[in-house]
Amino acid sequence: MKHFLATLAACLIGWSLTGCAAHGPRITIATDKLWGPTYIMRNGTIKVVIAPAIGRIMSYGYEGGENMLWHHPRPEDYIKQFGGFINWGGDKAWIWPQEDWPLLAGRSWPPPGDGPEGALCAARIEDGDLILTSAPVRGYGARIVRRIHMEKTGTAVRIDTSVDRLEGSAPLRMAAWNNTQVPAPSRLYARLLPVAPTTRPYGALAEESLPISGEDGSILVLTMPASSYGKIGMDADVIGALIGNRLFLIQSLTPPDYHARPHEAMQFYADVAESAHRSPDLGRYLEMQTTGPIKSLLPGESATLSVRWRLLPAEGSRQAIELMKRQ
Repeated sequence: MKHFLATLAACLIGWSLTGCAAHGPRITIATDKLWGPTYIMRNGTIKVVIAPAIGRIMSYGYEGGENMLWHHPRPEDYIKQFGGFINWGGDKAWIWPQEDWPLLAGRSWPPPGDGPEGALCAARIEDGDLILTSAPVRGYGARIVRRIHMEKTGTAVRIDTSVDRLEGSAPLRMAAWNNTQVPAPSRLYARLLPVAPTTRPYGALAEESLPISGEDGSILVLTMPASSYGKIGMDADVIGALIGNRLFLIQSLTPPDYHARPHEAMQFYADVAESAHRSPDLGRYLEMQTTGPIKSLLPGESATLSVRWRLLPAEGSRQAIELMKRQ
């Protein structure tokens, strides 16, 4: 493993020297003892840490401030207990819809391209952006490509995720699915999109939903479940998590197809108890999920999802709601 990480680090450093932009955010390379080689993007306000060896963004936050992404404090214990899939945390991309995994990948869990085979991505810098490219995902004849763009100033980070069909004959339905894990927030928010007057723009996507505190205009306000798991889907274009006095926003820049697949555009999943996907005593975290429209892809075709992250100061839920309305 150490030899593999050292070799990968050398490759990543070689690629980075040929791809740096003259202006804009600065990108450097370091090595983490658990995540392997990491790319660190900075613009003087925020810092983002990307770990290609595990296919994830592992840190996002103000320079010198706390990481707004949750990550597993003891992944080696997780490997020993559960094997196969490692719940590293951070932000990662999978292929949606999940119900197709058993048919195409031959398993319902772990996610295709993120199981025992690992989630290693090739990385390169292009025009100041970092581009991650996965290996072909078994059963799909496709790969996942992510372009991470940091603005020159401020906290905005844009992530373009595409599922690119590489091979096969019959069309297969696919969409990009972003999954962003954050420490348990005090409140959760979603800016709901207008739908038919008789249609409720949210609903449970599992046996249990998440507790709803109320609605303030177009803003749905939720809390974390106390002792179980839950999942809710929403026809929304912005979701937010209030963590301390920071509001972490994820805005979808891709129009959803909520008429064909209602309540899937943006989702919250919370698993606060020990389960098959969690090792014990980890504490609570939330998954902020975004999916793109499902497309039937032939080789040479792609399905893309674009989102923008932002981090804003918010002193309490009332201010967070007003910030959500103004996005």
